[in-house]
Formats: sequence, C-alpha cells, structure tokens
Amino acid sequence: MLMLSVLAIATIGMGWYGSRVSNTIDTQYSQLVDVTMPDTAKLVRVNRLVNTMMYASYRTLAYDGRSAKAKQAAKEEADAYKQAIDYLGEVMATEKASISELTPIKAMLEGIHDRLLPGIEAGLQNDNERAKVILAEADAMGLEFTKKLRDYNDRRTAGATKLSNSLSATAASSGWTQIIIALIAVAVSMGGAIFVARTQISGPLERLQSAMRALASGNNGVDVPGTERGDEVGGMAKSVLVFKDAAIAQAAANEAKLAGEAAQKLVVETLESHLAKLADGDLTATIDSRFSAEYEGLKLNFNAAINGLRDLIAAVMDSAETISTGSAEIAQASEDLARRTEGAAASLEETSAAVSQMDQRIKATAAASTKTVERATGAIGVVDSGRSVADEAMQAMTRVSESAKGIDNVIEGLDKIAFQTRVLAMNAAVEAGRAGEAGRGFAVVADLVSALAMRAEE
Repeated sequence: MLMLSVLAIATIGMGWYGSRVSNTIDTQYSQLVDVTMPDTAKLVRVNRLVNTMMYASYRTLAYDGRSAKAKQAAKEEADAYKQAIDYLGEVMATEKASISELTPIKAMLEGIHDRLLPGIEAGLQNDNERAKVILAEADAMGLEFTKKLRDYNDRRTAGATKLSNSLSATAASSGWTQIIIALIAVAVSMGGAIFVARTQISGPLERLQSAMRALASGNNGVDVPGTERGDEVGGMAKSVLVFKDAAIAQAAANEAKLAGEAAQKLVVETLESHLAKLADGDLTATIDSRFSAEYEGLKLNFNAAINGLRDLIAAVMDSAETISTGSAEIAQASEDLARRTEGAAASLEETSAAVSQMDQRIKATAAASTKTVERATGAIGVVDSGRSVADEAMQAMTRVSESAKGIDNVIEGLDKIAFQTRVLAMNAAVEAGRAGEAGRGFAVVADLVSALAMRAEE
C-alpha cells in the first residue's frame, strides 16, 4: 500500500501536469490549424485574384471593346474583386488583432479596383492609348499590393513557425519532467517496499519456515510463530497451525488404526474358521468368541443366519413332498400350453408377411430420401459458387477503388498544368498589350490558350 500510494500520488500529479500542458498546446495548435493556416490560404487567394483582375483588364485592351470577350473580361474583373474583398473580410473577422495591418491592404485593393475601372472603360471604348496608361499605373499598384501582402503573410508565417517551435519545446520539456518525476516516485516506492518486505514479510516468513521444517521432521510439539497477526503472514501461520493439529490428530489416528487392525484380524480369522465348518455342512457352527463393539453386530447377524438356515432347510424338506404332488398337475398343464403355442405360431407367420411388406415400403422411402439429399447437395454447390462470384466482385470493386485514386492524382496534375497555362496566357496578353497593334493577333492566341486552360480546369 505504501508503494502504491506513492505511485498513485506521482501518477495523479503527472496526469494533472501533462493534461494542463496538453490543453495549452492543443489550444494554440487549434489556433494555428483552424485560423492561421486557413487565413494564409485566403490571403494567397486574394493575391491571385488581384492578378486575375489585372489579366481581365488587359483582355479588354486586347480585344475589340464591343466584342463579347471584352465584356466578359470586364465582368471577370468585377467578380474577382468581389471575391477578393470577401476573402479579406473573412480574414479581418477572424484576426481582429491584425485589423490595423489589414485595413491598408484592403484600401490598396479597393484603390487598384478603382484604378482599373477607368482603364476597362477605355478598353471597351477602344481607347487603347488611354487604357494602356491607366493599366500601367494599376500594374504598379498591383506590384506594391503584392509586396505588402507578401510581407504581412511572411510575418504571420514566421510567427506561426516560432509558436510551433515553442510548443514542440514545451512538449519535450513536459515529457522529460514527467519521466524524472516517475523515476523519483519509483525509487521512493521501491525503497519503502524493500523496508516493509524485510521487516514485515521476509523475517516472519523465515521463522515460519523453520517451524514448518520441524513439523515435517516429525516434531509435533514445536511452537508456530505469528498466529496472532492479522495479515497474510498471520493467515499462513494459522494454516501451519492447522497442519500441526492435523499431524497430532494423524498420530492418534494411527494408534487407533493399529488397535482396529488387531480387532479386524480376530474377526476375519473367526469368520474364516466358522465358514469352513458351515461349508462342511455343520449347521451348529455359531460364533461364541467376544468381538469389539463395532463388530458385535456382525457376530449376531452370522449366528442369526445360521439359525435361519437350519429352519429353512427343515421347511424345504417339508415342501419337497408337496412339490412332487404338484409336478403331475404341471405336466398336464404343459400339454395344454403346447397346443396353444401351435396356434400362436400360425399367427406369427401372418405377422411376418405383414412385416415383409412394411420392409419394402421403408426401402422405397430410403431411396427417395437419398435423391433428396443429392438435390440438397447440388443446391449447396450452387450457393458456394455464388459466394465465389461475390468474392470476385468485391475484388473487382477494390481494383476500381485503387484506379480511382490514380485518377485523382492525374486530375490534380492536370489542374496544376491548367493553372500554369493560365499564368503564361496572362503574361502573353500583357506582352501583347504592350506590343500594341502588332501584338493583337498574339493576344487572340493567348486568349484561346487561357480558354483552353479554363476548360481543362473544368
């Protein structure tokens, strides 16, 4: 109990300390996983949407302003701006402590959109020179926006990394602390257990062992120590005391057994001699010897049997004459019984014929049962084949599942290729816009490539 108490206290303390540290780590990691990482992804999407806004604006310049493609590009710029504002608003709602840093970024996003609107309008009016100037200014604002957003995101990422390293160090320190406490608790409990074992267990057990050896050697007068104790050692001492009492009782029983064997020998010898006389036909061979109390009943029963046998033989002699007279009557009755037996034999022949017919019907029933068993065996075979077909279907479904995982990887690769293609098409459109009329055809090709990338993403 001392060892278990120390270990229990140490275990409860380590559990409380570990739980407290784990809760702290869990809370901070939840903040990283549930807030910081999703917000980082949203900010990256905001930057990508700004690039989409720029690309859509240049497309209004690359196409004829009255064309459907130019109008679609203007709509895509408005949609990208709305989605970017929504993402930025979600980040500001979850990271209220960073509103002071996010507010200028939002203002820059709104300024880019406000600057792109006149450029888009000029592109739709085919005023390309004016649109180029406006879009060039917006392009510079976009670069500044990207730099500011990247710096903010880098600071957030560095803070998250620092927090993660700190949590890892805290977890490691907590583990070492619990190990040290556990080692100390084990050392203290083992020391207490050794002390208790030597003073309360091994010493009394050695004395009890000496007493048991004396009892084993035949010394039934040895004293058994520890019978007054209330623990397990006291229980063992009481058990040894029981063995001592049993040894004393066994010694007394051995003495009584010797006396009983002598009395039994006298009884056996007497019975043997009187039974020999009885076998020779002496019906007056009664027992007159004195037996012990437990065999006195045997003596009385033997004498009573001898007397009863004498009376029985006298009665048999009287009955022999009566039997001789009845024998003649029995012979007459036997003749009557023989005649009746002949009649019964005739009845048995008829019964035998009926039994033969029943045997034929039973054989027909057995043949039908055999056919039924064969059909049941065939049905069981069909069921077994159905099970094998089901197993093959399950294996085929497993292979289909594995193929689907491969298709997921292919789709992911196509998505990345389509994204890179759109980026290249956007850069080509920008270069075509800068080239002016000479690059108009190249801009059309870039637009087709971008459309192809969008279809690939779909």
